[in-house]
Amino acid sequence: ALPMTVCLAYAGILMDERRQTAAACDSITSIARMAPAISNLVHAMQKERGQTAGYIGYKGASFQDTLPALRDDTDAAVQLLQRDLARYRAGNGDPKLTTAVEAAISLAADATGGRETYDALSLTVPDMAARYPSTIAALMAAISAMAYASSDDAVNKRISALLNLMEGKERAGLQRAYGSVGFSTSGFSP
Repeated sequence: ALPMTVCLAYAGILMDERRQTAAACDSITSIARMAPAISNLVHAMQKERGQTAGYIGYKGASFQDTLPALRDDTDAAVQLLQRDLARYRAGNGDPKLTTAVEAAISLAADATGGRETYDALSLTVPDMAARYPSTIAALMAAISAMAYASSDDAVNKRISALLNLMEGKERAGLQRAYGSVGFSTSGFSP
């Protein structure tokens, strides 16, 4: 009877280890789905911000034909992220990551909620552009939170690489948005 008890106990330990491994894989899969959705939203918001800056800088004379499609892209990216977040939440995902993504989605709604004022040319480019960086920073913070939700070193290295790439793109995007203003006004002030 003792050997059978030992075998059953060992089998129970192995089954628990396998269950933990499967749960970790599910978590990594959910994170892997959400990372591109966050990255796509950042990219869409960067494009929208840049063309909105040009639109305001050129007093509505440029970008009026391409801006609606970019806004649709941003809205679609928000919806995709909301869908992926719901899946992640349903799988009992990490609460810190869930909170970070929810905060970023809320900020995205605030940033894109001012489109009517942008169209009416009621804001300056710096005032308009100030609404986007906090949202993009929150989305990048959500990417950073993914590292805490994963215990896999290889996944965390990829998350870090993605975050570094996104930060570089954001810096370049800000320069491009403000450059658009300088070109539209035929000058740059210090």
